[in-house]
Order: sequence, then C-alpha cells, then structure tokens
Amino acid sequence: MLNPVVLLIHGVSSTGEWYDTTIKECHGLFECVPIKYRYYHGWITGALKVYVWPTALLLILIAATLLLFDSTTIQLAVVLGVLVANTLLAMHAEYDWFKEAEYDWPKELVLFLVPVLYAVLGFAATLFFSGHLRIACTLAAVVATSIYLDLREYGHPFVSISQAGVASMVVLAVTSWCVYWVLDQPVRTPLKVTLAVLIGLAIVEPYIRRALAFRFVRNRIMAVRARDAFPHVVAHSLGTYLTGHILNEEERLFLGRVIFTGCVLDRSFPWHQNVGPATQQKCWAVKNYVGGGDFIPVFTGLLRSAWVILTWPSRLPGITRGTEFVANFVRWRALGWAGQQGFHDRETIVHSQRADTICGICVPGSISAAVHNVGARFAGHSTLNKDADYQCFQWLPFLWTDSADKFDYWKGICTIGNQAATALEGQAASATVTPERVENQNALAQAERKLLDGPWYWPLNNNWLSHDEPLTGR
Repeated sequence: MLNPVVLLIHGVSSTGEWYDTTIKECHGLFECVPIKYRYYHGWITGALKVYVWPTALLLILIAATLLLFDSTTIQLAVVLGVLVANTLLAMHAEYDWFKEAEYDWPKELVLFLVPVLYAVLGFAATLFFSGHLRIACTLAAVVATSIYLDLREYGHPFVSISQAGVASMVVLAVTSWCVYWVLDQPVRTPLKVTLAVLIGLAIVEPYIRRALAFRFVRNRIMAVRARDAFPHVVAHSLGTYLTGHILNEEERLFLGRVIFTGCVLDRSFPWHQNVGPATQQKCWAVKNYVGGGDFIPVFTGLLRSAWVILTWPSRLPGITRGTEFVANFVRWRALGWAGQQGFHDRETIVHSQRADTICGICVPGSISAAVHNVGARFAGHSTLNKDADYQCFQWLPFLWTDSADKFDYWKGICTIGNQAATALEGQAASATVTPERVENQNALAQAERKLLDGPWYWPLNNNWLSHDEPLTGR
C-alpha cells in the first residue's frame, strides 16, 4: 500500500524551489508529487504574464518608437536595447528552469544557443544592412527570441530546444519580410494598425496562457487521482489560484486536505458551493495562511478592485446580456488578496483564527467549518513554505487529520521519555537505587503509558507500517 499523496503546486516566477523542504519533511509518511508548470516562469516577466503578454509589450514599445521618432539612430538604439534585454531574459529563463537538471558544461551552453544566435544575427544586421532592412532584420531577431521562449513555455515539457529553434527561425524570416514591407510604405497607417493589433494581442494572450496552465495542472491532478482518490495539496501563490478554481469548476474533482500559503484567490471565493453543508464536500479541509508581511496578495487584491471599478458598465441593465455572452467563451477567474486578508467568514464554512491552533469557534458535532483562515503575523509571501520546522510541527498534524496542539503534546511525552531512558542507560543495572533513578523509571513508565493510551493517528498508520523496514524521516 502506498503512502497518501501530497500534491505540491508552485506560483509565478518559480521552479518549485521550496518543494525540497516539504518533500524532506513528508519523507516516509506522504508521497509528495511535484507539479511544475512553466507558463508563468521568468525573472521579472513571470507575474506580468498573468495580466499581459510581455512579447507584445516589447513590440508595442518598438512600434511606438518607430511612430514617434524619425531618427534612424534612435529607432535602432531602442530596438537593439530591447534585443539585448530580451536575450538576457531568455538566457536566464532557460538556465533557471534547468539549473537542477543533470546538465554538464559545455553541454549546458545548448540552453543559451538560440537566444545568443538571434542576438548575433540582430547585431550583424546593423553592421551589414542599411535603411529599413536593417531595422526590419534587427526587429525580427527580437520577435524570434520572444517567440522561442514562448514556445518553450507553452510547450513544456514536450517542445525541445531544436523544435522551438526551428519554429522561431520561420518566425524570423516571416517577420523580417513583414516589418520591411510595413516600414517601406509611404504612409504610417500600416504601422498604426500593427500597433493596434499588438495592443489587442497583449490583452487576449493571457487568457490563452491561463487556459493552457489550467489544463496542464488539471491533467496532472487527475492523473494522480487515478491512484489516490483524495490527494492532499500544498499550494503557494498562483498555485492557490489554479487549485481553487480547478476545484470550483470540476464536478468530479475531490481533494483531501489543502494548505494555501501566499493565497491570491478572491476573498469572496465560493467555498459555499464546494464545501458547504449542501455540497458534495469537494475537499476535507482547507487551511489558508494569512501572512501579515505578505504584500503580493495586496497587489493582486488592489488590481482586482481596480478591475471591478473599471468594468462597472458591464454590470448595467441591458449590457449584462453581452457580458454573459462573452462569459460563455472566457471564464472570469478572479484574483484577490485572501492571503493577506483571508476569505470572508461564513458560519459552518469559513472561520478565522489568530494563530495556528485549534479553532475556538468550531464545536465538534455541531458547528464545524471546512475552511480556516490562520493568522501568521510575521509571515511573508514565501516564509512558511520554506520553513522546515513549521511544516513538521504544523502541516504534518493537519495532513494527519489531527491538531498541532496534540502533536506538540505527543512530542513533549516523547521528549520526557527519551530523557528518562537516556539517564537510565547511563546507570548500571546493579547500581544503587537512588531517588533520581526511581524518578527516571517513573517518568519513563508514565511516558510509555501515555503513548500507548493515545489515541494517535500518526505516523503509525497502515501505509507507514506496510514497509519491510521503517523509513527515515520525522
């Protein structure tokens, strides 16, 4: 029999660095299954991809420069500056994602080959070409670099370096011709149309990226459920957003116990439709840590508020039909600041606690909420998912369907028993009976009695005992 499964789901600009900490703490007790997605990876640009398409932003900057300035020197300087920045971003993204893979120098240089090649082509174009052709070829190098990285992210883990390289070379050739044609026109209308199209793509592309990210994570969760019908989940940052909305949208998705850190779900997330008294109880329990020093959810929450204000006309009578029609094709999945303010309290569904202890509102057999906001006053955005001790003494009891207080009590009994046993081992069996020896014998006997009386639900479960030898770990 296998150990219960714990799914690990990271956030933006992350490769799941904190997974190692959680895997170590769960070793021998839970089987951790990391889910790594690359759709929102990237230094600086990772969080930006949630809202806009970075590739389109770079091209909008260049298109605006071409419209505003007639000086070829200024135009070329901007294009080359964007090319250098784009190349560095692509190289860093490739290295950061594969830094833990088994690459050896100089084989690791293959990761940088395509971005560097396009940078060389772009600078070569400035030396050997002139006029519009020089701008067109250099700009095409920028587009090819961005498309290469997008293909690596969109196609992870199936699109190889060579496949993305070949596809981006086709983009390079087509873009060179198109840009040259646009710049060679006697009027600026084609360039203005291009700018308008880029603005539209910058807005639309995040919905496509989001749909692919949801599909990827959903498929991974469903694959795990084939061997564990109720997997537990530890999600961080955007991982909470993906987990929450997948749970809300899937009729037949069920989870065990869920831990959220740095949560960016909206405070009004419909838990009443998922874990309420009249629902299918899609998960057993949810613990949402509210970090006092976590300002990322504040940012997403303010953007959410701004979005609500700016889109108020869409909720006017007569216009709502159009909004509902669009909603049939585009899912409105709200971001928010539940990781900073917590989900809204709701009796029998959501309760809030100041500390990570037993809920003072829940009454066994009467009032019991499935979702708990847990105050973590000094926790930042990534504090708890990197804290091994906290995970050991707070998360493990929660995953074991028990309380941290009882685990702390159990730990205290073990400590007392260990100290007494250690003291007795240092004394010979025939040694004179002393008050200290009698005290240690009584302490050891009392500790043994309390441990045997229990009840304890961890780690002595059937899964753990099914191994031929005890596994190492806490």
